[in-house]
Amino acid sequence: MSAEILKDLKTNITRKYPDFDTTAAVITIPAYFSTLQSEATKRAGLLAGFKHVVLLQEPIAAAISYGFMKSDSQNWLVYDLGGGTFDVALISSKGGSLSVLSHGGDNFLGGKDFDWALVEKVLIPKITEKYNFPDFNRTNKKYANIFSKLKYIAESAKVDLTQSDVVNIEIDNMGSDDDDQEVCLSFEFTRDNFESLISPCIEKTIQISRAAIKESGIDPQAIHKIILVGGPTQIPFIRRRLQQALDIEVDTSIDPLTAVCKGACIFAASQKIPESIFSTESRSLDLKKINLTLNFDSLTSEMEEVLTGSVDHFESTQYMDKELFIQIQSDNGVYNSSKVKLKNGKFFLTLPLQEYRENLFWIYLFDDQGNTLEVESDSFSITHGLNISGAPIPHSIGLSVAKRDPTNNFQLRDIFEPIFQKGSILPLKSQAKTYRTVKELKKGQSNSLGIRVYEGESSVPDRNTFICEISIDGDKLPYHLPQGTEVEISLDVNESREVKVEALIPSLDLFLSARGSTYAESIDVKSLITELGSEKDRYSELGEESESEEINNLINSISRSLKNANEDEDDKRKADKELKELKAKLDDFENSTKFSRLVSQYNKSKLNIEQKINDGSTDSEHIKDIFPKLISEGDKAIESQSESILENVVEQLQSVERKILHDNPDFWIYIFTQMLEEHKAELSTPQAEYHINKANLALKNENMEEFKEHVRALHKQLPQEEQEATKVTSGITF
Repeated sequence: MSAEILKDLKTNITRKYPDFDTTAAVITIPAYFSTLQSEATKRAGLLAGFKHVVLLQEPIAAAISYGFMKSDSQNWLVYDLGGGTFDVALISSKGGSLSVLSHGGDNFLGGKDFDWALVEKVLIPKITEKYNFPDFNRTNKKYANIFSKLKYIAESAKVDLTQSDVVNIEIDNMGSDDDDQEVCLSFEFTRDNFESLISPCIEKTIQISRAAIKESGIDPQAIHKIILVGGPTQIPFIRRRLQQALDIEVDTSIDPLTAVCKGACIFAASQKIPESIFSTESRSLDLKKINLTLNFDSLTSEMEEVLTGSVDHFESTQYMDKELFIQIQSDNGVYNSSKVKLKNGKFFLTLPLQEYRENLFWIYLFDDQGNTLEVESDSFSITHGLNISGAPIPHSIGLSVAKRDPTNNFQLRDIFEPIFQKGSILPLKSQAKTYRTVKELKKGQSNSLGIRVYEGESSVPDRNTFICEISIDGDKLPYHLPQGTEVEISLDVNESREVKVEALIPSLDLFLSARGSTYAESIDVKSLITELGSEKDRYSELGEESESEEINNLINSISRSLKNANEDEDDKRKADKELKELKAKLDDFENSTKFSRLVSQYNKSKLNIEQKINDGSTDSEHIKDIFPKLISEGDKAIESQSESILENVVEQLQSVERKILHDNPDFWIYIFTQMLEEHKAELSTPQAEYHINKANLALKNENMEEFKEHVRALHKQLPQEEQEATKVTSGITF
């Protein structure tokens, strides 16, 4: 869809300006876009026929537009509320350079939410109060056309209320209700009513803005202006509320509808199209003309720019043994250099620039007789203005890694390990880091080990957004892959936020790589409804201490989105995103009680081991020696509130418990009996029967070591998932 819109724009341009170059384009995106959304935008540009696409974050574009004619060192808060997304960025303009100090946003919050709020909370009640429309909601396909009209009416009223205190809303031409009564309604709606309606959305943007300011570490008093971007920011209530809540001056000097576009234009004028883009099909060079390679910064805050250049393939040209001279002249005639002699086909000049404008220069090349020589490209431009120090990533990017959980009997669970932290400046490349495989993988086996890449801030991977995965497949392995095999992994993110992950298994000399997924993971609405029910149960189990208005509002918002999720893709994506937020918030509350749970686990393990030692369940001198030392260390950790030390002690105590358990013959007999009862079908093979008979014989002869060997062998006969104590999706661990 986006590609088709871009094609139409490009066609309109070339129809009016046939010679306009549409080889490349700058496309602006919300700063808080995910990697998948950014990649999709770039792909749309390429599908539209642009050979080179550069993505520019919208707050940066707005800041370029706002600060292009300003030289003061200031901090600005760019508040960008569009039709469907919200972005906020704290930007510093210092020394002629723009840098993003922090940012935040919501990809499912914008003017569209205001429209639907008006439809659902005002228009629908007005209609159903007077007319008979059974099951009147936008998920009912019977009323699809009606709701399309209501959405338009709501949007028109929203725009009118920007200028007026009261609007008259008229609803007609909608047909008749089930009683064959034609719908015809007219009523007044005030700006005060509208402001009450959209207030929850605006308060959410203010919360996000405050979080971005806090994250930056900048004192709010050091922020000079709030720059408004996006059509909805023309609503007076938003401007007034921002001024009140943040106590920062709201600057209305720029047009919020064109600020991003103007900034993108300035930025685009400074961009160079890579030479690799020009293939023989798209650019045929005139062999009679001389081609020059020029090197310069196309966007600079300096008043002078050094230009260096050379004649391409100088040694093979007819001018190799002749003297050549170059002269550069500005388009406005302010600057005209002397004729500079080329040395081995190379030259350099220092060019003066005029402030805050595009400086166009013409190139003239002469031979030693003073004859003008034709050059392939006879002009270039340098824009004087604010430099961009680099775009930051809006979310941390990292790997899903399996780790043992000390608060859950040290079972394996997936954790998110950030490789690049939120706010890191693009481009990014990590050093290879070594991990180990979670389990063995046999050559030819259909199983696989996944190396999954996510972006987000939660320590639990599935609370974040999936980017891509490398799969180590057993059926493609040249050799057997033992558990604990080393895997070296590196990540690479380019300026357009395209992600590449590479993995090397040195022992197999096997190299794997993958790029960011083309499409987002599919979302099943029924699964979302089930998951929401589970999270509600978890919320209830956490008790009154976890009670939060923010969480209650989040649950209500997810429920509303799920009602329309089957008809509205945005609502489905919004529900999925907010459900991940809900999980993360409940995780945070559980993590806040982690120390108390460690203390509980410590006391439980301590009591259990004491009982085992006292009743003679273990005669290990090593255990009897190390146990008092661990208790002493654990008691000190509790006294000093040291979570990390206590976690280590609990891990060692549970290791001691496992050792005592494994030394107990009754444990192995119990395992053997349970396997025979619960897995009769899986253990009916000749190989399994062999180990069962041998185990029974060893038990009869009281040969426990041999008995254990056959129990272990039987356990390996079970399906792989039965051998795992905990299901993990990560194929790697530390």
